[in-house]
Amino acid sequence: MASAREWEMLWFHSHFEALTTTCHGDAWQAFVTAAMSSQHGGAFIQVDPAGRGDQGCDGYVDGLMFACYGAKSPSDRIVQDKIDSDLNKARTHWGHLMERWAFVYNNAAGLPVMAGKKLADLRRSHLPNLSVENWPPEVLWRECLRELDRDDLVRLLGAPPAPDPAAATYISQCIRSLARTRLSPEIGPVPMVPPGKIECNNFSDATSSLIKEYEPHTHHVRHYFKMASPGEHYQVSQNLKFRYTALKATLDGSDAIFHKLVDEIKEDAFSSEPQEFEREYLSAALLVTTHFFETCIIFESPKAANVPAE
Repeated sequence: MASAREWEMLWFHSHFEALTTTCHGDAWQAFVTAAMSSQHGGAFIQVDPAGRGDQGCDGYVDGLMFACYGAKSPSDRIVQDKIDSDLNKARTHWGHLMERWAFVYNNAAGLPVMAGKKLADLRRSHLPNLSVENWPPEVLWRECLRELDRDDLVRLLGAPPAPDPAAATYISQCIRSLARTRLSPEIGPVPMVPPGKIECNNFSDATSSLIKEYEPHTHHVRHYFKMASPGEHYQVSQNLKFRYTALKATLDGSDAIFHKLVDEIKEDAFSSEPQEFEREYLSAALLVTTHFFETCIIFESPKAANVPAE
């Protein structure tokens, strides 16, 4: 089992990776600059683009210039143009101050192929006194966020769940909230998910570890259902299946879907409750989501993922 600090860092890392799939445009630049400001304090310079524009500077600290790009569906041509435009403007207006130029983007899967080649070419071109750097989300995490104090991470990513399993009262409140929507009076068995489900859904390492850390505690949820009214488990599983299907149509990536499910369950169950127990609420919602990841039809199973398309 992870220590309390390790557990919190797992959650911060997993939540960050989910955020990168939903944070676009100006919101992505605002997140990056907030993270860098937290790390570097007064040494970090943020430029207001009003008036003359930022002249290629999305942030600057100690010789390192940032160009932020947070497209939802990046086009190869547009990304190449963005790299050329931002680098040329930065060299024109800030060149005497720059030692490193970093292209910071939100797509953990990487850049479109020709945009990647553009960066590779720039790195090999040996621009005078300038290092060109490729910063996907994992580099931003490694270079900046994982070095931040806990208070800064909470401000950027929200408070993590409590490290211990939530109390039974919070678990039952989550489940009762999900059970309020009556979808079908029929009761049916919910199949166990086969081994390999985490891997086939392409969760990040951080989210995979988060789920595995909570799996040993899902017996608390199973105990609740042993005492629950007939059909409640089926009712809740169908509710979550509906939510999962809707989120899958609008979000990119399993990390984002998993965290959004947790957030929705917490909000539905505890929106009117005192906020002093926020971490316990989040722990309960995470525990319930993990249980239904294991035992109901949300996310893809290895068998379904391997069925060839017709």
